[in-house]
Amino acid sequence: MAKPATRVPNSPDARDQNGPRHARLHVRGFSRLQEEQCGGGFVDSPAFAVAGLHWAIRYYPGSDDGDGERGHVGTFVRLLTEGVVARASVGLLLLDQTNGLADALIWDEHRTLFDAAASADSCTRGTGKLATRSELKGSRFVRGDCLMIECVLDDVCRDNRLK
Repeated sequence: MAKPATRVPNSPDARDQNGPRHARLHVRGFSRLQEEQCGGGFVDSPAFAVAGLHWAIRYYPGSDDGDGERGHVGTFVRLLTEGVVARASVGLLLLDQTNGLADALIWDEHRTLFDAAASADSCTRGTGKLATRSELKGSRFVRGDCLMIECVLDDVCRDNRLK
C-alpha cells in the first residue's frame, strides 16, 4: 500500500541516526534516454552505503523490443554487496519538482529479502511499470528534462540465518 505524498529531506544523502536512509537518482536527459538506451539499457545511481552494505537505484528508460512492458519505465533498488543476505523496508518515490513532495510507488510495510548470494534477480526490489513515458513527459515529475527518483531504506540488517 502506497503512502500519501510526503515532504522528503532536501539532501540526497540525508540520514537520521535511528531512521531511514534516503538516496536520489537524478535522471538527466529524460527525453533522449530511450533512444540511447534502447535494447535493455539502464542508468544507475552512484553506490550508497546503508548498514555497512552498498546499494544503488537503477532506472530503466523503457524499450519497445519486447523485453518489458511496452512504453513503460522502471526503477529498482539493488543490493550491490556480493554474497550477503539482507532484509530492508523499501520505499521508492517520484519527486514532484514543483512542490518538493514525493509520491510513493512502493512503500513496504514489511522488510524485503535481498539475497545477493543467490542471483541478480533476488537482490532487487522495484517495478518495471513505474509509469508510461507519455505519463511522465510534461508531468510535475519531469522538470528541465530531469526525473528524480528517491529511494528510502529503513530497518536494514544482514540476515545471517539464511547464508
